[in-house]
Amino acid sequence: MNRTEAARRTDTSIIEPGLTEGEVVNFFHRARKYPFAAIGVDLCYVPLAHRLLKDTETAVVAVVSYPLGACSEEVSVACAEWAVARGAGELDVGMNLGWLRSGQYRAIERFYRRIVDRCPGCIVKAVITSSIMTEEEIISACEAAQQGGVHFIKTNPGFGYVTAVDCVKLIKSRFGDSLKVMAAAGIRTADQARAMFAAGADRVATSTPFRVLAGFPE
Repeated sequence: MNRTEAARRTDTSIIEPGLTEGEVVNFFHRARKYPFAAIGVDLCYVPLAHRLLKDTETAVVAVVSYPLGACSEEVSVACAEWAVARGAGELDVGMNLGWLRSGQYRAIERFYRRIVDRCPGCIVKAVITSSIMTEEEIISACEAAQQGGVHFIKTNPGFGYVTAVDCVKLIKSRFGDSLKVMAAAGIRTADQARAMFAAGADRVATSTPFRVLAGFPE
C-alpha cells in the first residue's frame, strides 16, 4: 500500500479543547495535500471545513453525541441535520453505552435509524468505546447499530482510548463485509495502521495523520 492508497482509507480530525479558527485552517491546509477519506471537526467548525474542502474529494465529518454518546435522540437528530445542511458528508455518532448495558437495544436501533433516515446520502458511523467493553457487548453494539442502518462501526472515540487489533478481527469475523469497520484510537504509526488494515479494517482514523502517512512509500 502506498501513501496515496493509505490516505484514501484514512480519516483524520482536529477536535480538541480551545482550538482557534486559525489552527483549524492551518491543519486543513496541510491536510489538503493528501486525499484523505474524511476529516472530522466539531460542529461549530463544519461550515468552515466545508469551505476549506469544497474542491476536494475529502468529506467533512461532523461529530454528534460525541465522545460520550449521551445526548438525547432529539438533540442528536437536530445536530445531525444541522451539520449535513452545512456541508457534512459523514457523521460520527456516539453510542450510549449505558443504554447498551441496560439492554435497551431497540432504543439504540431507533436512535441510529432516525439519524440515517433524516440524513439520506450521508455516511453514518456508530462510535463505540470498545476499550471498556466485553466481546459480547461489542457484538451486541454492532448488531444494534447495523439494525439502525449505520454504515461503519468506529471502534473508539479517541481521547486516551486505544483500539486492539483483536477488536477489529472480532467484528470482521462476525459481520464480514456487511458492516464496515473504522479502527480508531491509538493509531500513531504506519505499522499500527498496517496492522489494522491486515485485521480487516476498512478505514483507520488517526489524529497524527502526517506521521502515519510518512511511513508509507510514495
